[in-house]
Amino acid sequence: MEMSTFDLALNYLTYKPRTEKEIRDYLKKKKIKKDIIENTIEKLKEYNYINDREYVKLYLKNNHLGKRFGLKKIKYDLIKRGISEKTLTIIDQIPEENLNDYCIYHFNKVLSSTDKVPYRKRVPKIVRYLNLRGFDYQDYSSLISEIPKESDIDELKFKKDFEHYYKLYSKKGFNSSELKSRIIRGLLSKGYDYKYINEIINQFELK
Repeated sequence: MEMSTFDLALNYLTYKPRTEKEIRDYLKKKKIKKDIIENTIEKLKEYNYINDREYVKLYLKNNHLGKRFGLKKIKYDLIKRGISEKTLTIIDQIPEENLNDYCIYHFNKVLSSTDKVPYRKRVPKIVRYLNLRGFDYQDYSSLISEIPKESDIDELKFKKDFEHYYKLYSKKGFNSSELKSRIIRGLLSKGYDYKYINEIINQFELK
């Protein structure tokens, strides 16, 4: 006996919660007609089998207990799953202390795993790791600054790297605080100490 579209959607929901977009995409792949899909979606919403607001709340709860991603990663994942901008505002309710704890958790994790890596290679690894998990340099800059250094900074190389990022992001139209943010992020990825970067960059008036 052929399964109805509604039962097909319910079966898909048995594995894990889904967003409205995920259900719609799944039914489209089954080559089901658009009007039948829309009717099925409405019925699922009526019975509360799909509820994007509840989906976001559950995602945030699981994130808090498990992966502890940063804000950027959370937004990226939820938008990819079809969560609307209006529903996405729920994430604004995440306490700041929770986001700080998530960042510290991942920082300690990657710090431990890079314990034997030289400083100049270690910092870029840590920065990439944290960026991929949804954190920005403002979130972890103070943590990076505490990593012990082995040698003095090559000022000539730093100057060349600084000029490279300044020209790169200036040409792309970034200015003021955003330009500064981009340059700092680039220099952190090269392994420079945040305190040193900030000290030098504050000597320039970035327009």
